[in-house]
Amino acid sequence: MPRVHHVKKARKDNPAAKKGEPYYWWKFRYGGKRFSATRPRPSQLTQSKWAMVLEAQEAVEDAESLDDLRSALESASETCGDCASEYEEAAEHFGGQGENQERADHLMDLQGQIDELVYKLEELDNDDEGDDDDGDDDDGDTWESIKDEAVSLEWDNPA
Repeated sequence: MPRVHHVKKARKDNPAAKKGEPYYWWKFRYGGKRFSATRPRPSQLTQSKWAMVLEAQEAVEDAESLDDLRSALESASETCGDCASEYEEAAEHFGGQGENQERADHLMDLQGQIDELVYKLEELDNDDEGDDDDGDDDDGDTWESIKDEAVSLEWDNPA
């Protein structure tokens, strides 16, 4: 992961800031400088396949409603499945062992946990259409508590 530099006052205009404004910059081993007016998110600091998983995690963190959270979790589940198959293919290519297989297994577990949360959201939504209108189901879950549970999942790369 590249080192992120914070500049308090730009000496000249750049893609992220005008002269005198603060900005962040970082550089990968191969490639040019990257600029941002805000602190870069983890998905911006990697060039691996794992960036897709990090983007999915960020979408879950940014969800502001039940519908946003549901779509973010469904997308995250699909992303985890796609990434897991890519890592499994890589593991088969290299003899079925090592980091790629660990990552694939981790992503399959994560996908299962995310699918459970999507199911909880569906139950919550079905309960909301019922008799009471307090925004929680019989277990006391709210979409915010499910979001907290989703954010606390183990999204990190295991290797």
